[in-house]
Amino acid sequence: MIEYLSAKNHKALKHAQLNELGRINIICGKNNSGKTSLLEALCEKNKFGIGKTIKSNEEWLLDLFKSQTGRYSNPVPRISNDWFNQYIQNVSHNNVIWFSDQSEAIIADIKKSKKEHNVLRQHAETVFDFKPLLDSFFSKSLNYYNPVLIPPKRRLKFKSDINMNQEITPSGDGIINKLFFLKNQDLESTSYNVYKKIYDTFQTITNSKFNVVPNKENNIELFYQTDRDWIPADACGVGLTDILIILTVLNVFDNNIFFIEEPENHLHADFQKRLLSYLTSIKNKQFLLTTHSATFINTDIIDKIFYCNNNGEIKVSDQTSKSEIITSLGYSVSENLVADLIILLEGPSDIPVIKEMLKWVGVLPHHNIKYWSLGGDIMASLDLSVFAERNNVVSLVDSDPGSSAQRTRFKKNCDTNQIFCTKLKRYSIENYFTINALRETFPDQIPLRVKEINHMESVDSQIGFKAKNKTIKSKNSQIIKKMSISDIAETDLMPFLNHIKKFLKVI
Repeated sequence: MIEYLSAKNHKALKHAQLNELGRINIICGKNNSGKTSLLEALCEKNKFGIGKTIKSNEEWLLDLFKSQTGRYSNPVPRISNDWFNQYIQNVSHNNVIWFSDQSEAIIADIKKSKKEHNVLRQHAETVFDFKPLLDSFFSKSLNYYNPVLIPPKRRLKFKSDINMNQEITPSGDGIINKLFFLKNQDLESTSYNVYKKIYDTFQTITNSKFNVVPNKENNIELFYQTDRDWIPADACGVGLTDILIILTVLNVFDNNIFFIEEPENHLHADFQKRLLSYLTSIKNKQFLLTTHSATFINTDIIDKIFYCNNNGEIKVSDQTSKSEIITSLGYSVSENLVADLIILLEGPSDIPVIKEMLKWVGVLPHHNIKYWSLGGDIMASLDLSVFAERNNVVSLVDSDPGSSAQRTRFKKNCDTNQIFCTKLKRYSIENYFTINALRETFPDQIPLRVKEINHMESVDSQIGFKAKNKTIKSKNSQIIKKMSISDIAETDLMPFLNHIKKFLKVI
C-alpha cells in the first residue's frame, strides 16, 4: 500500500502532499477547488512522487550502501559506513520522508553531509554514486503504483456490435462487450467468476439485476431488471449504469490503486452507503475518492480526509484529525467540509431567525449554509482550532450580561482562529423582534403596557412569560416570518448579513 504521495506543477496546483494514506481516502472541497487536478497530476508521469519513510527501511538502505563501499579501499569502508549509518539515523529520527520525485534534493543533502565529515570531505564528490541507491529504494513502490482514474462522467453504449477484442476504458467504453464475453465462459473459469462477482455485487448494491444479450440485429444489448420486468438500459436512470461501470472496472482491471471521481453521482443515499461498504470490503486495493457527498465523508469508515481549496492556487490540507474532533462534538463532518458557509450560533432557536434573514438578503436558497449551535454557557471552552486556516466560518453572539465573560473569551478564541465574529449590541436575538410580530404570534398574551422591546433585557421577562415559566424561543420561526428586512435595516444585524453577502458574492 502507498502511504505517501506528492503532486506538483499541474494547472493551478503547484505542490501538494498526501501523508499517511490508508485504504479508503477522501478528497473533498467545493466545485473548482482542484480535486480533479490533483488526481490528474497523481496519474501523470513527472508530476507525482511516491514517499517512503526512512525509519522502516534503515537496515535495507545501509546494506545497499555497504555493497557500494565494499568495492573501495579508499575511503576506508568502515569510516564510510559509520558516516552513512549516522546520517540515516539522523534522518530517521527527524521522521523525514523521501519522495521519488525529489532524488536530486535528497542526493544534494547526502553530499552536504559528506562534505561536513572530517575524513570523507577530502574525497571527490563522485566517489559514491547515490542515484542507484535511490533508484533501488523507490523501485518497488514505483512498480507497484499503477493508478486507474475513473472519471465523473461515465457512460457506456447500451447496444453494441459484438467485439470480443474491444478495449475497455474506466469511463465505460467496451464494458458491455467485456461483460458479454465473461458471461459466456465456462462456469468454472476465472473469467466467469469475475462476471458472477460483478453480477452479485450489483444486485446487492442496487436490488436490481443486469443482463447482456444478443438482439434481433445480432448486436448485444444491456437490460436491467428492477422489479419483475427486464427493461432496456437506455430506458432506466443513469445511476444503475454508473454502478455497473465502477464495479466492472474494479473487478476487471488488475491494478492496485483506484481513483474514483464522485462515486455518488446519480445514486440514492442507500446505494452510496452500500457502494462504500463494498469498497471497504476489498482488502487488496487502495482508493482515493473525490466527493461532495456526506455519505462518503464518514470518519467511522474511511481512513483519511483531505480538503482542496483554490484561491488562485490549489492547496490541499489533511482534515482527518479535525474531522474526528467535529464528529466527537456531535456534528456531521460533512457540514464542515462541503458547506459554502458555516455559521456558529449560540442556540438552536437562533437558527430559524438567521435562516429567514438570509432569505431576505438573497443568500438562501442559493447557497449551502450549515449552522452550529454552540451553547451559550460552554462556548468559551470549545476547541475552535478545527476551523483554523479556513475562511468559510462566521459566528454571531449576543450581549446577555449573565454570560459576558464567556462571550469575551469566545470572541478572543475566534480572533485567534481567524473566524469572523460579530457580537450583537442587544441582549439576545429575540430582542430584534418587533412588538407587532410578538403580538401577532401570541395574541392576547402580551400586556398592553408593553409598547416596545427594551434592547438590554430578556424579552421573556418584559412580556411576563418568564414569571409563567414560558418562553418565546419555541415560536422564533413563526415570529420572524411576521417581520421584514425593514425591521432590522438600521440595526447591527445588517453589517453581519452584508458580510455574508460579500463573502458569498451575492449581488
